[in-house]
Amino acid sequence: MALTESKSHAQRLLLLSYEFTYAPFSGNGMLARSLVKGLINIGCEVTVICCRPVDDVSLASDQHLTEPEIQSTAKMLVWPVQLRVPAVWKRLDRAAAWEQFAAGAAALVPRATQLAPDACIAIDWTGGAAWRAMCDTGWGTQPPKLMYMNFRVYSSGMPPDSVDAYWYEDMERRSLAVASAVLCLSTRDRDTLLGWTQADVGILPPPLREDVLALARAGGMRGAMPTCSPRSEQLRRALADCRKFVVCVVRLSPEKAPMLFAQLVGAIAPELRALGLVPLMCGAAADAEYAMQVKAALRSASVDALLIDEFLGPDDLAALFARSVINIHPCVYDAYGMTLVEAAAFAVPSVVQGGGAVGATALLGADKGASFELDLKQPVVDLAATVLGVLRDELRCRRVGDAAQALALAWTETAYAASLLQHLHGLGNA
Repeated sequence: MALTESKSHAQRLLLLSYEFTYAPFSGNGMLARSLVKGLINIGCEVTVICCRPVDDVSLASDQHLTEPEIQSTAKMLVWPVQLRVPAVWKRLDRAAAWEQFAAGAAALVPRATQLAPDACIAIDWTGGAAWRAMCDTGWGTQPPKLMYMNFRVYSSGMPPDSVDAYWYEDMERRSLAVASAVLCLSTRDRDTLLGWTQADVGILPPPLREDVLALARAGGMRGAMPTCSPRSEQLRRALADCRKFVVCVVRLSPEKAPMLFAQLVGAIAPELRALGLVPLMCGAAADAEYAMQVKAALRSASVDALLIDEFLGPDDLAALFARSVINIHPCVYDAYGMTLVEAAAFAVPSVVQGGGAVGATALLGADKGASFELDLKQPVVDLAATVLGVLRDELRCRRVGDAAQALALAWTETAYAASLLQHLHGLGNA
């Protein structure tokens, strides 16, 4: 069934997302949540097939969508695939329970066929694998066309001849082969995907979450502390003194390169202390052994350094960024980097890899005066000197932070959903 603008009923969409509102642990889950919320609030009907981890992981950390956050819960259905022990949660790589997810989605084909969606959206290769499993089961009718939303090209950043790189590329190519159109988050990812598919590949930057947007607006354009209190006990202790932070908010896993932040802090620790700035790293551990190495390196780099090893919600982020002067995003490749936009909402500028390797620079580029795009692959001592120069130029930091804030606050979930719907309308001609 082709999706067209002339339909008299609301657009009926099926979304396949490994991570959604059951114990979300990454930017993928947050973006899927924003995507659904935005679509519902512009009148679409959305059914989500997602994973539900075992109860000891879920429950307390679920973040389900309810009214008034969405205009009507009647426009949303969630069909969870219950994962079985010993399914691994908090992983989006090949160690995740993606095969359980695909098998569970395939079992839902009879219900999906009755739903008769106008289009399907699959997120990343895990969603693509689930969609292929559904199609292999057989719809009985012509299945809807697929919009493949690639939140990250998983083979990027890996040694090109490695077994993992070949495996992820194969999974991503298979997803592309069944897609009528493709959306990704960065220039680099688009260039990669265009080499693997004949389908159209567009870039659609993710929006600022509405809860973060509301907190940022409530605090005013600059300077006011948000009225919320952080929920994280670790963060409350860190904010007990009126200090200013140089922050790094990334998952503690190798691809996010938190170790570079520790090295950077080590190179300028005395200077940071002289400026009255405290280095603070925040991120949940995805790899326990690697996370221990990062924590040890940061503690060794600076006796002042603080570390919060848990996932922060919007109230926590608001409280943290209201006390921060700059955000360091250390990875040399990131499909997007939502924390750059969340920091920008509070007028906190970011240091980020340049050249289109981090998707958020499509919205907050240095060409717009909205970030500090640097070469993070240069020697740490040279990088540290540049960052220190930025920190010492308070006026420039404020100017870049203000530009970033204006752009971040304008790109809302509603604007994002309206743009996505236009791409979905284009499936009728695909």
